Amino acid sequence: MELRGNLKDFSLPDIIQLVAFGRKTGALRVSHNGGGSALYFETGDVVHAEFPGLSGEKAVYALFRVESGEFSFETGVPTPKRTITMDSTNLVMEAARLLDEANRDGEAAPPIPDGGDDWFDLDEGAPDPAQVKDEIKKLLNERFGRKARRLLQAVDRCEDTLEALEELVGRIEKYVRVFLDARVAQQVAAEIRALLSGSSPGS
Repeated sequence: MELRGNLKDFSLPDIIQLVAFGRKTGALRVSHNGGGSALYFETGDVVHAEFPGLSGEKAVYALFRVESGEFSFETGVPTPKRTITMDSTNLVMEAARLLDEANRDGEAAPPIPDGGDDWFDLDEGAPDPAQVKDEIKKLLNERFGRKARRLLQAVDRCEDTLEALEELVGRIEKYVRVFLDARVAQQVAAEIRALLSGSSPGS
């Protein structure tokens, strides 16, 4: 398996998805303005990453900020060490979340005051987070079947709070858009938000 190109044409999540599906072992090297970086894979999972001055998960998150750079993937290259234990799905979702947070921080959006309105209310009528998690898993299972396995794992690992689930929605939407079906990503997110707000999806 030989991959070469530019991140402008082939995004990092796309590359990780391709290597994961092929369950390949090897090294993805990226040359960019900040220097040289590398992701090391074992049977499709990212197990080590290097970025100038960083390693491990932080190196992956930094590389997600790189918008252009020449890359090449070479199979059979062993990893020099293991610095990442998170599976690739959650790694990509977490990197996307952090990138979104960084972008929002640059917008200087006003904070929501205590007791202010959000898109759901944490009042006595708010749904039970544990029950909502079960409903989310049911929805994802019905939508994507076996392809939802890693999403279901992410839901299981999410804290039993509505705030944590709210944050998870954006990560699920990004994962569905990149890895499953971009056409339904927004709809799936809207259905989950309906569950969080205590409404029935589609109502």
